[in-house]
Amino acid sequence: MTLRVLLVEPFHGGSHASWAEGLAANSRHEVVTVSLPGTSWRWRMRGASVSLAAATHDVVASGGPPDMVLASGMFDLPAWLGLTRRILGDPPVVLYLHENQLGYPLSPNQKADDEFPLANWRSMVAADEVWCNSRFQLDELLGGLPALLDRSPDESHAHMLGEVSGRCSVVPVGVDLADVPDPGDGDDPAGDPPLVLWNHRWDHDKNPAVVFRTLARLADEGLGFEVAIAGENVRTDPREMVEARSTLGDRVVQFGHLP
Repeated sequence: MTLRVLLVEPFHGGSHASWAEGLAANSRHEVVTVSLPGTSWRWRMRGASVSLAAATHDVVASGGPPDMVLASGMFDLPAWLGLTRRILGDPPVVLYLHENQLGYPLSPNQKADDEFPLANWRSMVAADEVWCNSRFQLDELLGGLPALLDRSPDESHAHMLGEVSGRCSVVPVGVDLADVPDPGDGDDPAGDPPLVLWNHRWDHDKNPAVVFRTLARLADEGLGFEVAIAGENVRTDPREMVEARSTLGDRVVQFGHLP
């Protein structure tokens, strides 16, 4: 049986876009995507539900209601469900969390605030199932929720933790290995040094300072390796990367984004 799946991606860029496009391309079901560009994530958390609801109305009007909804986590899911209630029907809803705001590292200019963690919590409550992309994230999420809910001035939601936690599971992101060469093909790489790949954004939440301090220490100990710094740079001053390039010298075989 082929299902009509409505995939809602409020931040269609980078790894989120790869996930959405890969899923649509490889699923045996009909996957219809409504999305917004991968920028201004705070505004996506606050306002994407309105824009995505309008796009959902168009999709349903042209192709009919979905059999299920798979919603990426960077928006207010219950607000979107409210705005689409007259046209969506009552399909099962899965919330997919690439990350969550409870454990998301603060930038140097940020102050701790419960607005976005609570938005994640409300989305979890609204969903029939919650999928996290890793066990690490799921454990961090469930570990952080009690303290978040205990900060409520009254009418705490803590009594709902058991029920919501029971709807959570780990569903890793799919990986397309079609372009990865078979280790058995080509020249024997046994004599080549290990290659350390940085394919993340050059941003604070990936903690590049710790990674490159560790690599510098390994270099000081005389270990042989090479480094490819290939992730996307969205910063005007990626100083950890620049310093790593200087410190590691010829070990850096790639410096700059490789799409």
